[in-house]
Amino acid sequence: MKKTIINPNAGERIGYAERTGTEPAYAEGVVVETPTHKRVFLAGLTSRDPDLDMEGQTRDVLEQLQADLEAVGGEVDDVVRVRVYVREPHLNEANFEAIHEARGEFFDSHHYPASTLVEVSDLVREGKLVEIDSEAVIPNDEWEVETLDE
Repeated sequence: MKKTIINPNAGERIGYAERTGTEPAYAEGVVVETPTHKRVFLAGLTSRDPDLDMEGQTRDVLEQLQADLEAVGGEVDDVVRVRVYVREPHLNEANFEAIHEARGEFFDSHHYPASTLVEVSDLVREGKLVEIDSEAVIPNDEWEVETLDE
């Protein structure tokens, strides 16, 4: 089995070592390859532009996620799980709708990922309203999608 580390110097880009005096011990993602598929684990992503509103930051994060997946041969339809963290006190009805409006631009209803949405007291990077981490499975062939309605 092969393991590929995506951007092991991710902390340098955000100035982590300069602020803390320690080296970051994380990568932007990890790809694990098997004979039949790749599993992609992406670290939490935040918007590159803290001046955007909730919908804009969410869209920016999903654009980054899409680019990361394309770089390893995948696409957004390969995402099987997302965790969305929203900074207090920004999880209100309008922002909930804004998050889902942005998500609707990226996720096809036939490939919706399992999802968790959590309100947190704060995010590590200042000005960030939302952080999203994700997992994807990139098949070597095509997806065969079945829907279970309970």
